[in-house]
Amino acid sequence: MVKIPKLSLRWILSLPFVLQTLVTVGLVGYLSYRSGKASVENLTQNLMLETGEHIHNYLNSYLQFAQKVNQANRDLLQSKIIDEKDFESLGRLFWQQIKNYDFTYITFGNQKREFIGSGYVAGAIDIGEVKFPNLNTLYSYSVNNQGDRLPSPRILENANPNDEAWYGTAIKAGKPTWSPVYNWIGATEEISISASAPLYNSSKQFMGVVGIDLSLSHISHFLRGLKVGKSGEVFILDRAGFLVASSTSHNPYQLINGKAERVRFQDIQNPFVKSINQAIQKKLGNENSAKIIPNQKVEILDQDPFILIQPYRDQYGLDWSMIIAIPQSDYMAEIQANNYRTLFLCILALLVSSIIGILIANQITQPIKRLSRASQLLAEGDNWQLELPKTENIIELNRLAQSFHQMAQEIQTSQTNLQLTLTKLENSNQQLQQFLDAIPVGIIIHNSDGLTIYFNQVAKEVLGQGVREGVTAAAMAVDFQPYRENTDEVYPVDQLPVIRALRGEASHLDDLELLIGNKRIPLEVFGTPVYDDSGAITYAIIAFQDISLTKHREAEQKKVEVQLQQTNEELIRANRLKDEFLATMSHELRTPLTAVLGMTQGLQEQVFGEINPKQRKALQTIESSGSHLLSLINDILDLAKIGSSQVELDVASVAVAPLCQSSLLLIRPQAFQKNIQVETKLPTHLPHLLVDERRIRQVLINLLNNAVKFTPEGGYISLEVSIPSLNTSLPFLRLAVKDTGIGISPENIDKLFQPFIQIDSALNRKYEGTGLGLALVKRIVELHGGQVGLTSTLGKGSCFTIDLPCTSVPISTAPIESSLTTLDSSPDVLMPLSSPLILLVEDNKANRLTFSAYLKAKGYRLIEAEDGETAIALAQSEQPDLILMDIQIPGMDGLEVIKHLRHDPQFVDKPIIALTALATDSDRDRCLAAGANNYLSKPVKMRELIVIIQQFL
Repeated sequence: MVKIPKLSLRWILSLPFVLQTLVTVGLVGYLSYRSGKASVENLTQNLMLETGEHIHNYLNSYLQFAQKVNQANRDLLQSKIIDEKDFESLGRLFWQQIKNYDFTYITFGNQKREFIGSGYVAGAIDIGEVKFPNLNTLYSYSVNNQGDRLPSPRILENANPNDEAWYGTAIKAGKPTWSPVYNWIGATEEISISASAPLYNSSKQFMGVVGIDLSLSHISHFLRGLKVGKSGEVFILDRAGFLVASSTSHNPYQLINGKAERVRFQDIQNPFVKSINQAIQKKLGNENSAKIIPNQKVEILDQDPFILIQPYRDQYGLDWSMIIAIPQSDYMAEIQANNYRTLFLCILALLVSSIIGILIANQITQPIKRLSRASQLLAEGDNWQLELPKTENIIELNRLAQSFHQMAQEIQTSQTNLQLTLTKLENSNQQLQQFLDAIPVGIIIHNSDGLTIYFNQVAKEVLGQGVREGVTAAAMAVDFQPYRENTDEVYPVDQLPVIRALRGEASHLDDLELLIGNKRIPLEVFGTPVYDDSGAITYAIIAFQDISLTKHREAEQKKVEVQLQQTNEELIRANRLKDEFLATMSHELRTPLTAVLGMTQGLQEQVFGEINPKQRKALQTIESSGSHLLSLINDILDLAKIGSSQVELDVASVAVAPLCQSSLLLIRPQAFQKNIQVETKLPTHLPHLLVDERRIRQVLINLLNNAVKFTPEGGYISLEVSIPSLNTSLPFLRLAVKDTGIGISPENIDKLFQPFIQIDSALNRKYEGTGLGLALVKRIVELHGGQVGLTSTLGKGSCFTIDLPCTSVPISTAPIESSLTTLDSSPDVLMPLSSPLILLVEDNKANRLTFSAYLKAKGYRLIEAEDGETAIALAQSEQPDLILMDIQIPGMDGLEVIKHLRHDPQFVDKPIIALTALATDSDRDRCLAAGANNYLSKPVKMRELIVIIQQFL
């Protein structure tokens, strides 16, 4: 065993101090160097990542915008907005785009190798063209400020841009893509890349290629504007390792025999580039560094220079790499100088600390020696009153002796303080008991053995005479007999809150009842265990309250909920009965109207023989009245659906101009009869709307009909469309119907949009109507999120406005084409060349007579059936050419008959037209889903029926 020599206190104090100082100073210096280097690496890494993100954003903006403009030109040509043969318009369009965007050249080449394009040539924007038959001659025109070509073009022989990579690459890819990097015709020192896309017509036939040239020198200009540290550089390479752009002055090409040849990154004879190549080879190996196209980001921070390699790819096939390099000398030179300063300061600190350590050791050891001698005297004399010798400078050693004398006095003082503390604790217990008695909840405390040790005042009042301290929980269960709520089942003792709390479980019960006297009291009980510092359970606290009133309230609430549910069911049943009544009434009204209007049309077309003018006028009156009655039925059904929120809008993109023109077409005959002038004001740049076209047309027709009705003969009506403001958060489009009619007084405007109310409601009123039209207008427009407005002057006219949200669609630049036709533009009814056989399935005798007489007069042969079974039998035996199928017929209904026939192979393609008085959109969908080829709601217009029959026969 090695014997440790005895050492002086001076060495024991000074040696560790010197060693500690040496280690601390050395460690601080080393960590300072490591921290500085790590900070530089982290700073450089963040700078390179930020630079890479900045370059990514620029490339996305510069390159992807070209693809988007290219797609826009492609859409213009495919949609025939601009004719691909109109090189004059294409040249002017490309010229305008070159002025607006940072592109070099925009081109189009068709399948005949003809070419049109515009872009920068020798610093000015020209228009280049190759036309048949001179397919190898490029004419380059200078243009004026309006994009018009100037005479005397420059002529390049044996030059067709369609022979370049942009054209062939797009054809080969069959989709939008990037061309390889290539040289320009006439400017071989300029390298570029093209965004190109093939163009196909609606028949998938190739039409040509559209393209946009981007000069890669733009990217280099951008990179040279970046600040990457003090002397960092950025390079962009393609998949083959050729230079695309760089922040240096080095060109990405070299001229060989007057032609630009691209430069490989590894071949650049620049010391900084060579150091980058060496670092990459060391990190990735020679094989991977040849192309420098890693699959993911590569960081090289353990070499000089610091290097970050990031890929850049897009959906059009672009596959480049970015190399960001920063020399270590940009930041590490300062760290090296700091290291030398740190080393010098460490040596100086070591010397100073050693001297200070020796001096401090002397100051400590001398007083301790004197104190040691005084302690020996104290031990030998056993005299607590002995005064120790005073030291010179250390106060703590002077006070050490006095501490011995004070020890006995402090013990006596501690005993006195302990007695005072016990008294305060007893007072605190009394205050705690008062606090627990004041809580409006019953509190019972059990010790760890389960014995009751405390009941507060509320607990005593609730439990009454059964309160006893020192009893177990099982004994209390016998005294109070706990039951499950509303049952005679005794609550299990092991599930009682006190038992669970003694097991360490917190619990909450609200289904427990105690039998106290002859009364069962429902309680809500909480059980909580209390632990000591070692984690052992010391107490179980039970808190409870009487919830009789709460249970009573819950019972009353359940009764109210049951009554409310019954009321809701009654409301649902009433609403269903209302819908069934409306559907039944619609059917019962439409069925006789079918015969009335059908017979009227047949008589007017002299199906039953010639008629005189008076008879024709009477028939026209009958037809007008029947149409008015049908309109009333439709309005009532629409109002009922909207009122019960059963209307689902069929929203689609709708052109405004055709919508307005088709609405005007229906009111022009009435306006013509009253010699009313009708005018439209439609701007040429109108957006489409996301609306239900049929509903909005219904709104316009209602407003236009009212304008005709209330405008005297010789008056004026206009339909105007405008966009009041595009600066609001939600721009809208306004349709205004103006008239020079009778006008409305201000006090009547508020009543105008209420259903079944007309301003002139006297029995002898001049104008007919139900008052439903404007109510429907208001509700339909509000369903679209719009609003209806009205300004009117009594005796001068009115202006109804419809504001619809303009949320969907970009503004169309195509000119509006009129879709109006004349009043008599319904197709002429052509007599069939042969006599096709039609099966008419209809249970109403009057309707059968109507259809039969009219169709026979038009040259068709008919067979008739009144029910579904007869219809199937006749169809199978007679093999009709077409079937007119009523839906509501006895026995098997029309939908079942259609489905039955469609399962028969010989009737799979047989035309079936559904004729029904069920007139909702859902009814139409049900008929078509069952297999009907078309659908007509009753009453049917006979001419419309003949037209549809002729379409199938």
